[in-house]
Amino acid sequence: MLRFGRIHSSLGFAATAVPVALGLLFTVAGAASAKTTITFWHDWGVNQVIQSVVDRFNQSQSEVEVKVIPTGELSSKLMAAVAGGSAPDVVLIDRFMTCEFAANGALTPLDSLIARDKLDADTFFPPTWQEARWLGKQYAIPTNTDSRALLYLRSTLEAAGIDSENPPATWDELRTVSAKLTRRESDGRLSRVGYVPNWGNISLKEYIWQNGGELLNESLTKVIFAEKPAVEALQ
Repeated sequence: MLRFGRIHSSLGFAATAVPVALGLLFTVAGAASAKTTITFWHDWGVNQVIQSVVDRFNQSQSEVEVKVIPTGELSSKLMAAVAGGSAPDVVLIDRFMTCEFAANGALTPLDSLIARDKLDADTFFPPTWQEARWLGKQYAIPTNTDSRALLYLRSTLEAAGIDSENPPATWDELRTVSAKLTRRESDGRLSRVGYVPNWGNISLKEYIWQNGGELLNESLTKVIFAEKPAVEALQ
């Protein structure tokens, strides 16, 4: 199959293993005698959207100050910081990284804080919520997601004699259409490519899912790349 039917990847807020008074970035639990500083790591560079959200939160109350710290190479630096006892209080990570960090003891379960603040899991898109769970515990709060789709230019398809009302719906059809759309200069250089399988934010895993396969077994304890759906996707 070609249709992208799997919603995947994006972001979740997680509390790290350093004990904190506030496990969720946007929750204030009671008054404090002095302002509490919460360190917040992310690897989105100098991001004005994130900073504006944090600024609004900081201005909305006087008990908590969130300090944003853009952090490159977050994956390796976070584990080093946890091991050294200097981890941030809150970190913005890709959801698919949550289980890895949780399994390594880098994240604090948020279940008690979720119960305390009456956060309703049913208000979240189920796959994103489940992706942030490890061994029955919630380690991150999903904030958004993204989806994959096949985009095409109608005029280009029609110029190549392809019905734009019926775009390719299988891998074989996509291969055929791609060949028709590809153009080369007289010296062999490509001037147009019909389709590049790994161009953009897509990789082998999306093709495995398209083919009805999975990356891990149901208990998330074993990689199953060697099974037929994954082998066919790679081929």
